[in-house]
Amino acid sequence: MLYEKLPNIGDICSTGFSLRVNCADAISAVEIAAGQSASGKTSATALRDYFIACANAADKAAGGSGAGVVANGTVLASNQAVITDGVEVVAPVTGSGTAGVTPTIAAGVVTGLALASA
Repeated sequence: MLYEKLPNIGDICSTGFSLRVNCADAISAVEIAAGQSASGKTSATALRDYFIACANAADKAAGGSGAGVVANGTVLASNQAVITDGVEVVAPVTGSGTAGVTPTIAAGVVTGLALASA
């Protein structure tokens, strides 16, 4: 990947240019590896997850929840949740739904439920 294809963050932090170049180098490395083997795809997934963690940390620093970006790149609305392996959702949940909204599932994202911690 060419670093020019990534946003310029030089005005945000003093190491912005180096970060931009290093990220492009990392992306290039996993693009090459992913094209050659399954382990390369694993590396690409790990790098993606790293960038998602970075995005969530920046979101939290900006006043967000710090959990708005998930592994498939979807930015969640306040009434959405991502269902991962081993999680079972039973809908509707009495008292937990959003008034007038029927919970739906599309591509693994549940919309219309208010989730509460146990």
